[in-house]
Amino acid sequence: MPFDPNNLLKKNQEKNKQDSKNTLIKSLNIKNNSPKRNLGKLKKEDILNVVKIKGPVTPTEIKREIKAETYLISAILSELVNARILNTTKVKKGTSIFYYLPEQAQKLEKLVEYLNEKDQRTVAILKEKKVLQDKPQELLIRVSLRKIPDYAKPLNIRISKDEVKLFWRYYLVNDEDAKKVIREILRPLVEPKKIEEEKKIVPSETQDLSFDHSNKLNKHIEKKEPIKEIPTKIIKKPTEEKTFVPIEKDEKISDHNIDEKLIGTKFYEELKQLFLNKGIIIENAKQVRKAKDLDLIILVKTSLGKSRYYAKYKNKKRNNDADISNAIVIAQSKHLPAAYITTGEITKKTRENINTLFHNVMIVERFE
Repeated sequence: MPFDPNNLLKKNQEKNKQDSKNTLIKSLNIKNNSPKRNLGKLKKEDILNVVKIKGPVTPTEIKREIKAETYLISAILSELVNARILNTTKVKKGTSIFYYLPEQAQKLEKLVEYLNEKDQRTVAILKEKKVLQDKPQELLIRVSLRKIPDYAKPLNIRISKDEVKLFWRYYLVNDEDAKKVIREILRPLVEPKKIEEEKKIVPSETQDLSFDHSNKLNKHIEKKEPIKEIPTKIIKKPTEEKTFVPIEKDEKISDHNIDEKLIGTKFYEELKQLFLNKGIIIENAKQVRKAKDLDLIILVKTSLGKSRYYAKYKNKKRNNDADISNAIVIAQSKHLPAAYITTGEITKKTRENINTLFHNVMIVERFE
């Protein structure tokens, strides 16, 4: 068979391809095996040691110390958080949260620099005052307090049977110290009430208690028996009625502050009549979204008089935190109490926040 140089060249090319392929496979095997060896060696103790030394710390900073895969570090961190060995922050460095041990809580003060300027100011005020009452604060501070749960801890204090006030304590202030500050905040409100109650004590009641055993005063006590119920009537405080009183027919209602897009429409006329039937006058109405979303100023007539509210009316099936928060912001800008009126329902998550975030908003569901 004659010698063919082309055949020899072809065989050499095929051999070179095979050698290159084998070299590539070997290199891939080395790369694939090396992480597996690292994964097997990585333990929870390795991560905990880094957190103990450097915490609060981000996953990226942990990776830099122990040279392991990010996904494995994150998985172990998640286990430690679920076991309540580690805590996490809402504060972020870029997109990464911080992990820390409970005993490292004081070090969170170093992370304030990662907050925006407004939240940094709120933290500074709360740290100085130790405790802040929610309602008297400016709107921006109230919103900010809800955005910094690492530093602001809510406290609901019951003032009376029907009244609960929301306070915020700095996270390093314990509950006992917070209560002392709260007592001082509430003292101007509580002392006048005590004085009023003392003034309401009726002399005849005091005489009956002091001299009930005296035979000499028996006749006098018998004479006073018909008016024994008077002290009860004086001490009893009237409770505010939650039910609305129907508007009287001769009450004048003007449409001069009503959005022109609404006047004369079937939707608005029916809604206005529905409000009237429930004892509510619409003083001002602006259409935000046709037949779906209205900004209202309403006058609610109760048995104790008339109250003016800013009301957000929404024809919406499911209403969330953002819907109600928006109503609060607008109401605050108008210096009016807020009401949120919807034809639908409040979501379960939002309902859980009513006593903390939305305790000062009148919420009406299934309004129809």
